[in-house]
Amino acid sequence: MRPAINPDWNISEAQYKRALECVRFADSLLRLRGKDASYGGCAPAGTWDREHTRGSEWVRFNDFILKNPDYDVINKLRLFAGVFTGQDLLKDFTLKGLLSDRKKFLNAPNESLAAISHVGVEQLERYEGWIRAILPEEYLVETPNILGELGFLSRGVICNFHTLSYFERMAILYECGALSHLKERSSELKRGLSFLEVGAGYGFLAYMLERTLPTDRYFIIDIPESLLFSSIYLGLALPEKRIVLVDDAEKTDFDAPGVYFIPNMFWETAVGRIRGLDAAINTLSFHEMLRGTVESYADGIKTIFASNPASSPGFLFEQNFENAEEEVGCNAKKILRSKFFSEAPSVYTAQTRGYAELHAPDRNTLELLRRSRPEIPLGLKLRSRLAPSYLMAETRKRIPKKLKRAVRRVLNLPAA
Repeated sequence: MRPAINPDWNISEAQYKRALECVRFADSLLRLRGKDASYGGCAPAGTWDREHTRGSEWVRFNDFILKNPDYDVINKLRLFAGVFTGQDLLKDFTLKGLLSDRKKFLNAPNESLAAISHVGVEQLERYEGWIRAILPEEYLVETPNILGELGFLSRGVICNFHTLSYFERMAILYECGALSHLKERSSELKRGLSFLEVGAGYGFLAYMLERTLPTDRYFIIDIPESLLFSSIYLGLALPEKRIVLVDDAEKTDFDAPGVYFIPNMFWETAVGRIRGLDAAINTLSFHEMLRGTVESYADGIKTIFASNPASSPGFLFEQNFENAEEEVGCNAKKILRSKFFSEAPSVYTAQTRGYAELHAPDRNTLELLRRSRPEIPLGLKLRSRLAPSYLMAETRKRIPKKLKRAVRRVLNLPAA
């Protein structure tokens, strides 16, 4: 068994001061949203609403950290990013635990493997057994050991439920041709790439794309409560990058290189000022939003794509649930299909939550992505189609039954 990385790496005083800038940034945005009635519709909604069980705890945590941005809290911030993936890194070490027992948080154990939850052998095996096999070496970026990151170490990668979720997306982006297409695009246009991510979680996917592709600009659109996390994380993980905390979209120069943190209430203004975009991304949050919010993002992304050359408008990658019932949130996929040309690429990487689709303003872009798809070795194809038990039902039902039966017969395996 590999050694576990313990959350005992401490940020420096200079890094703490940089993090405090992000705290003040988020606090000022929340105050502005509370005072300006025109931003009333930008408050968290759907599963992030303060009346929802998940949203209520999230709001309480943000209230806590804005009032108590102590060094000890910031230093272990990653341990409280479970709200973005639905899983906590430590057993009994949750937002609720912090709010009820701050002393327990400050004296958290640093050595007990028994205390680790969702970061264990399954995630390590999944990384070494599949991710390392499917992804070329250039995309296997080392994990920043900051802010209490926790998991099992494999050649510089800290494996836990959170990091593996994002490596899954990188593998899907690779399989559907997006990564190769973007590298070719950058080379042909002789410039760096521009990304826009709606809802970046704590920022790990942005970190991986920044580290593996020639990126000039990375725009993150999110609610202030989430920007608190991503701005602190990326500000420390990408020290060489220009970090832009957008508190006035009208006065911000969006053409300069950098990582931009844009509150969702400035979205319409940003749409009119951001020129040129190679790819937009959303994972596991569109389906949680209200219908009108997703429509606004889709229309805005389409508008920014229109500022690109007509022959190369860009594409949107998203991985979400279908959410056809729309009890909470909306059927985002249906909305996006009505506004773009869309395709659900067939990939071999297990899609453990929701499934990926590509959306573009024209069919030609989808065809370019298809042409950029890598050839997957037959052995990996067979291994994938056996449908491991950790796959969710929504992913399993997309695997052809005839193919599963045929593979099992060839390999002399019992029927599922």
